[in-house]
Amino acid sequence: MTPPPFRAEHIGSLLRPRALLEAKERRPLEDQAIVEAIRWQESLGLKMVTDGEFRRESCRLGFVSKVSGFARADAVGNVDLQQDDAGNVMRIGQAPVAVTRIRRTGPIVADEVAFSLAHAKGVVKATLPAPSYLHYPRGRGCVDPDVYPDLDQFFADVVAVYVAELKALHAAGGRYLQIDEVAQTLLCDQRLRDAVKARGDDPERLVELYIDLINRVVRQRPAGMTVGVHMCRGNAHGKWVGAGGYERIA
Repeated sequence: MTPPPFRAEHIGSLLRPRALLEAKERRPLEDQAIVEAIRWQESLGLKMVTDGEFRRESCRLGFVSKVSGFARADAVGNVDLQQDDAGNVMRIGQAPVAVTRIRRTGPIVADEVAFSLAHAKGVVKATLPAPSYLHYPRGRGCVDPDVYPDLDQFFADVVAVYVAELKALHAAGGRYLQIDEVAQTLLCDQRLRDAVKARGDDPERLVELYIDLINRVVRQRPAGMTVGVHMCRGNAHGKWVGAGGYERIA
């Protein structure tokens, strides 16, 4: 079988079926919906599939809800505003904040991939939000300073969580991971660069930091595992967050 990445791929999320959204007991319907999503992707001729991220609270918060130590709070500064062509503006939603030392206490996506592998004919791709998501929305406010007086220790713990999950993913049979990077693309937008400057962050330093965090994780991936990065604008619900070319991060 040809290894990933492939010429055409599904990025990850699918709209949840209405029956799944309305169900009080979701797990049986989740299983059914995931199997149906896998069969649909295979019927299109895709060489890889995902589970549609049906088990997650969201593509971002699914990570936060499974890692010990995180609470949620509003973003700091106007760094997460979505808007549409009619001028309507809304925040993306609450962001993670570390209120105790963070640690991995169980699978984040490894168990989801194990289920999909039992039903898929080919490659199953796992997806995780990039480490930048744990910092960008709140900057220095991403941690309780009494818990992490030194942000470098927080980032070391973040890398450790990711590396442990990659090893668990590999042990479950997963060989393909997609890291969803939003913050770097948003830092191409001058409006958002100004917003992070206003709260005391240097956008150029943040780009270097976020690249370094991914590299620190990927360097420790298990042998035989492919890791890709999906650059995402953070668009959702018919609204957009960032604009501009990719020159600043290319």
